[in-house]
Amino acid sequence: MNPKIQKGTLITIIILLVVFVGLTAAGFYFHFAGTPEENIVENPNHEFHYNNALWFYDTDNNLIGTYECETANCNFATSYTNDTEYTIDSYQEESTEEINLIDTLINNQYVFLTDFENTEHEAFLYDVKNGVSYKSVTYSSVKDYGIGIAENRFIVENSEHKYGVLQIEGLAQLILPFEYDFIGLINTTGEDELLLSDYFVVLQDGNWSIVDANGAVLTEQIPEEIVTYNGSYIITVDTLNNYHIVNYQNERVLTEDFLELSFTDRYLNCVTLNRDFYVLDLVSGMPITNMYALLPTDTYNTEINADGDLEIYINGVLEQTIDL
Repeated sequence: MNPKIQKGTLITIIILLVVFVGLTAAGFYFHFAGTPEENIVENPNHEFHYNNALWFYDTDNNLIGTYECETANCNFATSYTNDTEYTIDSYQEESTEEINLIDTLINNQYVFLTDFENTEHEAFLYDVKNGVSYKSVTYSSVKDYGIGIAENRFIVENSEHKYGVLQIEGLAQLILPFEYDFIGLINTTGEDELLLSDYFVVLQDGNWSIVDANGAVLTEQIPEEIVTYNGSYIITVDTLNNYHIVNYQNERVLTEDFLELSFTDRYLNCVTLNRDFYVLDLVSGMPITNMYALLPTDTYNTEINADGDLEIYINGVLEQTIDL
């Protein structure tokens, strides 16, 4: 045989052997190791906490994404409210100030999580779909009142205890900057039972005001706490717990002090310092109901019924119906 041919044949055999051995080794590897998809750790019972991670599923139990925990304090963030420190007529649950866990994915993508050592009320935003943690921006507290705020808005507090409003659509955007000492919402909900968020009650540098979602200030600066408001009037309370009603220019509508004030539609529920209760028509400025002398233990309630009439209840008993 030609020596050159022998040499070429030998080289060919060696190359084939190398390829065969490589393919055989790869076959054994993929046979025993499986494909990368097959190697993903399973969570057979779809537990939220599993294998040192948080697992997020959609309504059809399809996995959206996971979060790898760094501490033992790894969980949904807690919705925290400090509204009880003030007199604002906001939504309150009776159990505790730490209302509940914010345990719903926002736009089926984002979630507030906590994963810090020895901290309270601290949270960060996590993109579940893309596996991105925004831990460079943390919040000392997040507030959605436990029932949620319309437009995917959240009242957030930074490390300097200043408050702003975060809106989460495709991205997270701070629509009200961290300039306020308090931000709250009055207890009004829409058809979706979420708190309406077109207007916010804010405290800044010792004065109260109402701002819209663009940050425009709609009222004069008001030294007294804002309790609630409607389109024309604001109920306030002073440091002696006396209630007043003012317009948006902070001008007194009624000069006297009241023990309590509240709105029912365009009507004002009034309890005088002597505990006399009546309802005032804010348009005419005249009382439209009887005067009721309340004992300290008495309760009252007014509501507009299905016929559009105003009903007055004392201690749960219907006392008067006003045809409006």
